[in-house]
Amino acid sequence: MQRSLNWLLPLMATLAPYRVSAEELTVLQIEQRLHTPRRAEGRQGIFREVLRGKGTDEEKQQLLDLYKALAKTKPPRGSQENWQKSTVALVTAAEEIVNGTAKDVEKLRAASNCRACHDAHKGPDPALAADGTMVEKPGAFGEGAPPEFVKVSNISKNKLNITLYHHQSRQVIEMREEVVEADGVKKVVQVPVAREVVELRQSVISFQYWRLFDSTGKEIKGEDAWQRLKPGTTLLRQTDAKPIDPSFLKLLSPDAMILAPSIVEAPPAGK
Repeated sequence: MQRSLNWLLPLMATLAPYRVSAEELTVLQIEQRLHTPRRAEGRQGIFREVLRGKGTDEEKQQLLDLYKALAKTKPPRGSQENWQKSTVALVTAAEEIVNGTAKDVEKLRAASNCRACHDAHKGPDPALAADGTMVEKPGAFGEGAPPEFVKVSNISKNKLNITLYHHQSRQVIEMREEVVEADGVKKVVQVPVAREVVELRQSVISFQYWRLFDSTGKEIKGEDAWQRLKPGTTLLRQTDAKPIDPSFLKLLSPDAMILAPSIVEAPPAGK
């Protein structure tokens, strides 16, 4: 008899997490139950199915139960008042769907602003160090992306175009074999895995839309620019149209040069 029951143990261990009530779940576990696709059933996550108007009555009730559980948790960080306001909006939208009083799912869609919630509550507080002490705010550092290293490959004879070497990352999706077990049967499946690849690229820019600065923030103009800007020269290129953070300039040598979009105001001079 004991031997005949041995096959049930792995299955019981697999099903155990699903016997936990919604109120016993963490914020992360609630998110997973709401949004994880159920591939074995050929269905999206509970939230997605309800939002598509294809949720079953059971899924709608599960959505409501999970949102009620979420409203009783404390946010990982941020204002409890804002957390309560956001979760109550989710509960209200889900209740109307369960009760059949919702005309559509737009109220649920509006309440489920995942990006805003994550920005306000997910992860460690950027204003606090690991020991809870305050840290300096990003200031200008957070307003614009840092310049990137580029190398001059070629300058056209009419001095209108410059060809640059630069590195660019892109995401590559590869398939990896993994062994999964379902109903006591093991099988090999292909799982997509993403990784970042950095590639060397060439790009041509029109110099009339760019300006050249030295490491103090002083603009280099006219013939002086062409005397210093030659094939083989390594310099920095600003990647957006925001003023250069002076803290970047402090790290540069006197010979360093920076390409910046022409709409950018000259950065503050001085180190």
